[in-house]
Amino acid sequence: IKQAYGVDLSSKMIEVAMKNANKLQVSNISFKVQDVFELPFESDNFSIVNCKSAFHHFEDYGQNINEMRRCCMLGGRIAIQDIVAHENQIINDYFERMENLIDISHNKTLSIDFIKQLFTDNSIKILRTHVVNVELNFNEYIHHAVQTKEIEKKIVDHIDYGINDPNISNYLTKQNGEWYFKRNVLLILGEKV
Repeated sequence: IKQAYGVDLSSKMIEVAMKNANKLQVSNISFKVQDVFELPFESDNFSIVNCKSAFHHFEDYGQNINEMRRCCMLGGRIAIQDIVAHENQIINDYFERMENLIDISHNKTLSIDFIKQLFTDNSIKILRTHVVNVELNFNEYIHHAVQTKEIEKKIVDHIDYGINDPNISNYLTKQNGEWYFKRNVLLILGEKV
């Protein structure tokens, strides 16, 4: 039987993953609270190595992609799914500020070209890329991390600023009384060569 492993630095995220696995009755998966820069696995061990919704938290992208590559067997698949930077600098700055207010562990949202270059520079052949435009519920997104009342007020002020800005407001929508914001998500699949 095939085995999967989930790794995250946050014990809370591991708890969520374990609950989801139990709910789905998935038994061939193990979870570990671990720094992804020093994965506790032998080299060339996995056929698939995936990093989902976490790359924007990292500071050393090179070391992270090196660890992903190290753990992946030759010919195996390496994938990243993550939000990507907006091309318009004003729009990107607005959302970077928002990300930093919501979650202090946010580092930087990377560009599509930067992520592609990481693959190329680390001998990972790009097989496919796909960009999806998603609309995320502000209320749900804000509460994936814990904030103080002071930070919550800054977030609300920041959202109000965006709603009232003629350019930024193009990236915000109201649906059934709730606010949503638009982000591009990159899915990139590569092969270790």
